[in-house]
Amino acid sequence: MRDTGLSMFLAAGTTLLLVSAVGCAVESPTSSQVQTDPQHSGSSACPNGAALGNFQPADNVAAGFSNNDHTTTYWFASLANENPAGGVPGLIKYCVYSTSAARPTAIDVQATGANGATWTFRAGSGDFSFGRPTGNPSNIPLDGGTTTIGTATWDEVPSDQTILLHINDASVCDDLYGNDPGTCFVKSAQASACVLDMGETNVAYNAMPFGAAACARTSLGFEATQTTEFGDEVQLGGTARQLVSLKVLFSSWACEAGHWYDNTCSTTPGATFTHPVTANIYAVADCGGTPCLGPLLATVTETKAVPYRPSADPTCTGSDLGEWFNTVAGLCKPQISIVLTFTFSPGVTLPERVIWTVAFNTTHYGTPPIGEAAACFTASGGCPYDSFNVGAETFLGAPYAGSDVVADEAWVNGVRDTGWTDFKPLGEIITTP
Repeated sequence: MRDTGLSMFLAAGTTLLLVSAVGCAVESPTSSQVQTDPQHSGSSACPNGAALGNFQPADNVAAGFSNNDHTTTYWFASLANENPAGGVPGLIKYCVYSTSAARPTAIDVQATGANGATWTFRAGSGDFSFGRPTGNPSNIPLDGGTTTIGTATWDEVPSDQTILLHINDASVCDDLYGNDPGTCFVKSAQASACVLDMGETNVAYNAMPFGAAACARTSLGFEATQTTEFGDEVQLGGTARQLVSLKVLFSSWACEAGHWYDNTCSTTPGATFTHPVTANIYAVADCGGTPCLGPLLATVTETKAVPYRPSADPTCTGSDLGEWFNTVAGLCKPQISIVLTFTFSPGVTLPERVIWTVAFNTTHYGTPPIGEAAACFTASGGCPYDSFNVGAETFLGAPYAGSDVVADEAWVNGVRDTGWTDFKPLGEIITTP
């Protein structure tokens, strides 16, 4: 593996909250409050947000979300197979809270219960919920699996979201609250915000676990490593082959003023820069028995809004001096990460194996390089695209859909490069039948 200039990080961004199975109780809860699943019209049937501090953590379930542009995707995981029968033990309801005044403009419910029934959505005054449509048979079973609950689309994504889970698990609820309540609400203990070993499985290919945008650690800097294009050769899973989109994890180390590597980074909260990025899908060709780039099957160039990393936080000291405090991971971090989606024109049918890449220009590299005449080159923070990286990390169990053709290889500047076993390019290919 050549000198990659891989940038290390433990967690970054603010796009994931991992909820490690938690329990909850309303203040002095009555049996009806913890046992029933009321369905009041115009209400989410979730506990009042003011009572969240009273709920207890459980250790058998987890939940979380990731933000991409204006869409939040919510997921749920059963952390052990409890051999459910008829949806019990199972998840009854999935409540989402935010202190923001923003409300979703659209909801897509994707979860189904143990009996195959599609879940429903309800909105309250300060929260909303996904829930079972009928009784226990439509619970999501606690069988050790991971489920995508659904998505919410916003005009402006809230900066904070909290998840509360309503479970039917008699033994867990009795341990948490006593009096054998049967069912109970549970909330996140925040015990481990960065357990990255599960990801989206209902796509053609996916190397990104849930939480990658908040917790991934390594990335490839284009300007630092003379890179113009980066990606991977993959084998698609499933049978759907009509290309829809490509998702890629990016990492931003840029500050509006100053630098990430000292104590000078200063950024207006929420500030972004824009930069054009090209996403490509190639066929795989045979060049004398060696794989090489085949015909370009699909390409799209989109100008993306990328966050500057936040200002240096005074709570980050010692070896963390100059970093910002990531409240999701509870750690000081030098950069912020984001998953960007590239949508292709319809009508492209993919073969079983493809090479996906992303490409963009920096000051000294690209087609063509931007050059040093750009005004940002002499600015305090430099040109932000020179501190713009692509995620590269191999996670436990990845890929979660499809397969990596050669784990030790990535495609750099159009050719195969070895030494990438621990640094899988972080992409996801979405297709439709």
